[in-house]
Amino acid sequence: KALFSPSEWKLLLNAPQWIYAALTAAERGSIATRRNEAKALQKFLASYKTNSPLVKEIIAGQDEADDKVKGSLKDAEKTLAQVGTLLDRKAGGDEGDAVRDFLKEAGEAIAGATREALIGDRLSRKEEEALASIEAALKATEADKERRKKTAQAKAERDARHARELKARAEA
Repeated sequence: KALFSPSEWKLLLNAPQWIYAALTAAERGSIATRRNEAKALQKFLASYKTNSPLVKEIIAGQDEADDKVKGSLKDAEKTLAQVGTLLDRKAGGDEGDAVRDFLKEAGEAIAGATREALIGDRLSRKEEEALASIEAALKATEADKERRKKTAQAKAERDARHARELKARAEA
């Protein structure tokens, strides 16, 4: 939490609500459906288990989050892309990916509530598209994680090579 400014922290706290907004904007259901989805999000937040200190703080801080955020799917995508960029800049690889996984699973829990209540065992096309756009906005795909891992490895190799060069110069 200390890594983030108050506005950045508020953005992270509101991210689960933006996931909810994205899915409800994509699949405009009845009031009862939206109520089931909101309950699913609350249940998910209450039961989510993680070793990530950042995710734990986000969950613990949900009483400070906005109760409802409003916007279109595009608004949610834009905001979640900001979350993804913020995680890249300040949270680092493993912690950032833990938050991304947490948010992705929150979306799946919300979509699952609709699926269970209405249409059986599969997601609607709109929900699948919304989940894919959420994942892309957050940069949460396996390819993104692999790219971040390779970038970190390359940086570590450059740093080690630079340290060896400095040591060799000092010895010479």
